[in-house]
This record gives sequence, structure tokens and C-alpha cells, in this order.
Amino acid sequence: MGDQDEMEYIDDQSLIPRWTTVGHQPPPFDSADPNSHWLAFVEYAAGWPLLAVFCRFDTRYDLPTDNTYLADVHGGIALDRQLWPKPTPGAIWIHGTLPDRGALPYWPIWPGFVVNSVFYAVPLLLLFHTPLWLRGRMRKLRNRCPACGYPIGTSAICTECGYQLLRIST
Repeated sequence: MGDQDEMEYIDDQSLIPRWTTVGHQPPPFDSADPNSHWLAFVEYAAGWPLLAVFCRFDTRYDLPTDNTYLADVHGGIALDRQLWPKPTPGAIWIHGTLPDRGALPYWPIWPGFVVNSVFYAVPLLLLFHTPLWLRGRMRKLRNRCPACGYPIGTSAICTECGYQLLRIST
């Protein structure tokens, strides 16, 4: 993807998506290390056609060295630390050129997760169900049992497999 330095930042809080943890949970704080404290975090969401999963990259500020560094990833499996975003104090990243290989997110964004599941399930259902439906339809047109393909006689039940045939008596 693009360069990490070209991220888009916003100041308007109304543009923050509802799934984000910005403002919903206290910032992480490492009480074991008094020289290191929370500075900012970056949230990355993925999914198509809607965002379905997200993760958060935590940044820390080290007082003695005056250095900002990425400390951890939450809600995702860290893959390559070289691809993690560069932290910018006080900025909220919404959409831009964050690389998609820094972590594999797994925190769900439920509306997107449900819509994406249906979006992918319907074509798969049609892909696997349509040939079976067509096969049964062709067997009925050829006066054969839709379940096994055995020729239908005068019985209302298939004499080969026991399938209940729908017959309209005249």
C-alpha cells in the first residue's frame, strides 16, 4: 500500500465511527514502569464490503529517552512490526494508507461482520444449491425420481430409494 506518513487525521469527534474504542475505555497505563506512559493509539479496521474486524496499536512515550514507540497490538495478531503505523500524539486515524499486514485484526465490528457474512454466504449457497436443484428438476422432467434418478412407476413412493413422490391424482 502507500507510505505510512500520508495518513489522514481528523479533529471532528462526530466523524469517529461507533465501533472504535476511542473515548469508550480508559487509556492503557503501565503502572509497573513509571517512566513509560500511554500517549496515543491507532485503530485499524478491515473487511469488504463493510469493515468487519479491527485492532488497536498502542504507543508509549518513554520519559528518559524522550522516545515514542509502539508497545503492543490489542484485538489482533501482530505480524510484522516494521509495518506498524508511526505514532502521532493526539491524532485519531480514520482512513488512509495504513498497511494491512502489520496485524491480523479479530475484534468484530458486528454490523459489518453480519453483513459481510451474508454477502459471502448467499453466493456460496447459490453456487452449491443450484446444481442440486437443477439435477432434481431435470429428473422430474424426465419422469424419474428426483432423489435417486430411478424411473418412476405408478407408485407414490420411489421403489428404489423410498422417496415420497408428490403426485396429483386425476
